[in-house]
Order: sequence, then C-alpha cells, then structure tokens
Amino acid sequence: MKILQILPELNFGGVETGTVDISKELLRLGHQPYVVSAGGEKVKMLHKMGIPHFKLPVNKKSLRALTAVPEIAEIIRREKIDIVHVRSRVPALVGYLATRKTDAIYITSCHGHYADHLLSRIMGWGKYVIVVSNSIGRRMLDTFNVPPERIKLVHRGLDIERYTYNLNRFSEEKLKKKERFVIANIARITPLKGHRYFLQAIRRAKMSIANIEVWLIGSSSKKKRYREELEVLIEKFGLKDSVKFLGSRDDIPKLLQEIDLVVLSTTTPEGFGRVLIEAGASGVPVISTRVGGILDVIEHKKDGILVPPSDPIEMSKAIVDVLENYPAYQVMAESFRKKIESEFTLQKMALETVNVYEEALQKKRILVIKFGALGDLVLIVPSLRAIREKYPHAHISLLVDGKLAPLLEQCPYINEVLTCRRDKGKGYYKRFISLAMKLRRAAFDISIDFQNNKWTHVLAYLADIRRRFGYKRGMFGELLTNGIPLGKENILPVQHQLQVLNLMGIRSIEERLELWSSDEDAAGIERMLSQSWTEPNQALVGFVLNASLHWRTKRWPLSLFVELAERLQSELKVRVVLIGDASNKRYAEQFLLQTETDTVDLVGKTSIREMIALISRLDCLVSGDTAPIHVASAVNTKTVALFGPTDPRRHVPPGGECVVIKRNLSCMPCYKRTCRHINCMKQITVEEVFQAVQRCLAAKTVKA
Repeated sequence: MKILQILPELNFGGVETGTVDISKELLRLGHQPYVVSAGGEKVKMLHKMGIPHFKLPVNKKSLRALTAVPEIAEIIRREKIDIVHVRSRVPALVGYLATRKTDAIYITSCHGHYADHLLSRIMGWGKYVIVVSNSIGRRMLDTFNVPPERIKLVHRGLDIERYTYNLNRFSEEKLKKKERFVIANIARITPLKGHRYFLQAIRRAKMSIANIEVWLIGSSSKKKRYREELEVLIEKFGLKDSVKFLGSRDDIPKLLQEIDLVVLSTTTPEGFGRVLIEAGASGVPVISTRVGGILDVIEHKKDGILVPPSDPIEMSKAIVDVLENYPAYQVMAESFRKKIESEFTLQKMALETVNVYEEALQKKRILVIKFGALGDLVLIVPSLRAIREKYPHAHISLLVDGKLAPLLEQCPYINEVLTCRRDKGKGYYKRFISLAMKLRRAAFDISIDFQNNKWTHVLAYLADIRRRFGYKRGMFGELLTNGIPLGKENILPVQHQLQVLNLMGIRSIEERLELWSSDEDAAGIERMLSQSWTEPNQALVGFVLNASLHWRTKRWPLSLFVELAERLQSELKVRVVLIGDASNKRYAEQFLLQTETDTVDLVGKTSIREMIALISRLDCLVSGDTAPIHVASAVNTKTVALFGPTDPRRHVPPGGECVVIKRNLSCMPCYKRTCRHINCMKQITVEEVFQAVQRCLAAKTVKA
C-alpha cells in the first residue's frame, strides 16, 4: 500500500513523533509511506529513512492552506496513493478536498477532544475515524454523530527500544546518595495543561520534602503571557531555585533516565497521554489527573496514581507519598512496563493501523437506492446478488420506502435496509436533507441508483458518495460520476439494471428472482388458513382482484373472477384465497357478496413477509400485471397472468412458471390507465383461465 500522511508540522510533539514512528514501521512492513507537512525539525529523520516529504502550507487556519489542495491531489495521482491519512483539522480539510478529486481512501485520526464547530466536524468525515482512546471515541460518537461502525480504536504506541528500562532508581543505596528528586511535567506550556495547579501542589509538597527539583518540559504557548504568569507564580511561591523551563526537547528518552517522577496535570480531557507511557517504558512512576483518555492508560494504584483535575491538595499528597515511599513504587513501575509491552507498542499500533487501511480498501460501503413499488423491489434481487458476487466483503445497504422495508430484510445479499418516507407532505425538504446527512455520516464509497430520478441523483450527491452510478435523468443526471443516458428502448427491468452494473465491471447477471420469509411468517399463514377450515393438502389458488389502484385497465372484471372461483370449487375442489393489502378490501367485499363459494379472505390481514409466505403456500396464482406475480416467480409458485394494456415481454417476471393470457388487439399495448372499453381484459374468457389453472394443478393431488 501507498499511504500519504498529512499533519500540520514536523516539530516536537506526540502527533509528530507518532507520525515519524509509524512511517518507519510502515516501511518495515513493506508499505510505502509519504508525508505532507509545513516542515520542521523531524523532516530530516524522514529523509534519513528514505521517506518522501512534501512541504506545503497545511499548518494554519487560513485560505492559503487551500492552495495545497491541487498539489496534494496531484501527489495522490502521480504516486498512486491508496490511503490519505490526516492527523489534524486543517490537514483534514485539505486532504478531504484533495481526495474528492481522486480515488484515494480518506481516513482521519483524532488525537484530542475537539471543540464543536464546523472545522472540527471534518474529523468525522473519514471512511474510518481512528481514535486514540475510548474517551475520544465517545466524543466523536456523541458530539459529532460518527456512526460506531466507522470508529476504530487504535491506542498510541512507542518504539520501546528507544527507552531504557531503569529500575536501579529504586535501590536503597542509590536513594541514600540522592541529593534531589526530579519531578517533570512534560506538556505544552498552555493553560489547558494545568501548570498552575501543578506548581501549587509542588509548593505544598516542598513543605514535606525540601529536595525537589521541577522540570517543565514543553514548547511555550504562542501567547507569551501565560509563561509570564507562571514565572510570577513561581516567584510568589518561592520556587525560583527549584523550577526550570527546559523548552521543547527531542531527547525525552534520555531525560527520563534522570527523572524520578512524571506528573501530568492537565485539566481538560486528555486524548491519550503519550508522555505517561514514555515514562512507564523507562520505569518512572507517574501521577496524572483523572481525565479523558488517561483512563485507557492508567489503572489507579496499579500502573500509577490518579488524582482529580484542578486539585493541588490531592496532587501534593500523591507526590509526597511517592517520594517518601519511593522503593515501594517499584512494583507499580514494573506492572506498568509490562502493560506497555503488551498494549502500547509501536508494532501493535502499526499493525492495527494497517488493518484499518486494508479494511478500508477491501470493504467497500455500497448504497443501492430503490424507492419503487413492491414489484420493482423484487426485480432488483438479481442485481443485489450480482453486486454481492462482485464485492463479497462489501457492506451493502439498500435504501427503500419504509413501508416496503420488510420485503428484503432477510435478503442475504445485503447487510442492512435503510428506510425513508417518500410522501411529499409537510416537512418533506427537511426530511430529505436529514436523510442526506444521515447517508453522509455512513461514508458510502459507491451509490447505485436504480430509481433514477432527480431526487435520488441529488440525494447521492449531497451524501458525498464518491462514485455514483445510474441512468442520467434530466439535468440532475450530471451529478452522477458514472452515468449513462436514459434511453427509450424497451428492455426487461433486470437487463435495464445490468446496463448500470456494466459500468462497475459486472458483465452478466442471473435473472432468477428470490424472496425470503421466516418460519414464523409461514406458521402465521398456516394458522390463518386453519382458522378458515382449510385442509392441509387442499389445493389453493390465489386471486388478486385488483391489479392496480391507479390502472383501471389492468383489472379483469370482478364477475369473471366470481365465475372462475365457482368453477374451480365445483369442478376441481379448489379453495380460492383472496390476496391484497387493505386498499383492496372493497373489491374483496364485492366479490364475497356475489359468490357462494367457500373463499378464504386474507385481504388486508397479512404483513408483507406473510404475503410472501402465503403466495409460497399457493398452488397457483391468478392475477393481472402487478407485484404478486413477481413474488410468485421468486417463490416458485405457478402463475396465470392476465395482460391487457401493458406488454408482457417487458413485465413478465424472469424465471418461474408463468402462463400469460392476453388478446391480440390492434390497440395493445397502449399503457393507458383509463379506457372506455377495456376490451383487452374483458375478452379474456373464464374458460381459458380455468384451463390454464387446471394445467398448473395437474401435478397436484386434490383431496375430494
């Protein structure tokens, strides 16, 4: 893999050191790292290892940083970068914009508790968001709404070989000769790090232990006033001879050999606390405030001492206890060292990071959009199967109308069903934007638009999906990254979908339909049939009386259904079952008023999945051109399909056993929803439908 890391600068600090360390380890593991930063002292370390570094202005919150975007995009294309890994907010912005122009995967690392504002939110836009502690993970989850499946916990790690494990510091002989105890506070000189409280604690501790020397190690804040305030405080506390400002240092491992105790006094949630594991790797006892990611590192009184933040009294007590009982803390130091060796090594961090990279490359997140009616959803199953075969490790989500979600909840080719409301009532636009933002947080790599209208084109675009496939519909079709013109040729639906899939490299498709229902659904149908006095082996023929609420021309006359039912019962001893949702209740009531047959009326009484189980239980289904004939094909139930205004060559479902009955009139197919005559349906006779049903039942043993 080729990995481009982007961070503000390469001077002194945990992020900078971690970037250099992991670059070295990536190289050792056989990968090729690259680094972009505004430069710094550690650039020469990268050059020494042969790791390319590109100096660009990615360190300041200014418009100048945006000038780096085209250059980074060019680096990605030229070097064929696979992963862009950003480690701070300004680099996150320029990295994000650059990856939008390329095929590289965008990953973020969160090292701190970011304030809730727009620039911070971009840290949650990575395909995966690496967090250095559980505390940071919770922050990204709760404040920035990053889905938990996109958050990856990778603790920071050390190159332990750089740290000499010195437990000789605890020997009684050495302690007798000791003239001073060196206490270090290793952190940037900024108010968030709690130096005021640390100095107050030192003043109190010196009342018990006079020979304390304090080292403040870290770069000073750009606001010099805080450093001046600390110097005034030191003077006031009488600590001028005891406190030294050492500034930024790149020799921390060496300094730790002279340090007796490390105190971290931060007052705000710490991202991780790298300095603690650096101290622990050298066998130095540690005291820290109980904040943020520190709890991932230190178990109180086992690995170190935890005290409340902004509490100099408790901190001073802990300092005095450690120094007065110094040999006793050898056990704690040994425990912490073992913990670091097992949990916080550079090798472990690098392997876990590489695993995130590999998962990001292999596990595509694919969104399939299809809001259409029930029959349309059944017809996309072959495409879902083909997509799964092409991307066996992908996370595939299907976005559908909420009312139809149960239809494919058990489909083995998808990971989840996402739902939405299609009605354009009150609050429609607000719901639309909310849905787009929800999809954006899911960080999909690919969208496949089988709905192909302006709204779905806009939806995928607003969701920031990198590659958007579909048929171009109107001017909004230009929002697709991989689109084809929406032609007028008559193509079967599955083949129509295949043309889109061809853009993804899927060249063929098995047209077989499938649907799934549970044992519970099947048992529910058996109870309904049993309550209607249906015998277990009795032949069942389903009627769909109303093929469409909006297409009057698709309906076979109700009187003909009544005549057919009477013949099926009297001549073949068949039970007729009425099928449909609650909107078809009126037709069922009219049918039952006109017949004396022993009909089972299940209209409006079954869920979508129970309807699948019911059609699966039938021996034959009689219907006009409507969704249940597709369901019947998917569950291998024989069908007699009555076609009028529509062309069966376009609408008969693939697979299954379907007998098509139609007239050959000059006006067919007309695709009109209303007609004064509807001769195309009226001229289909009961006799020919009866004969077709009889042939479908020929293999069925009818119990007299």
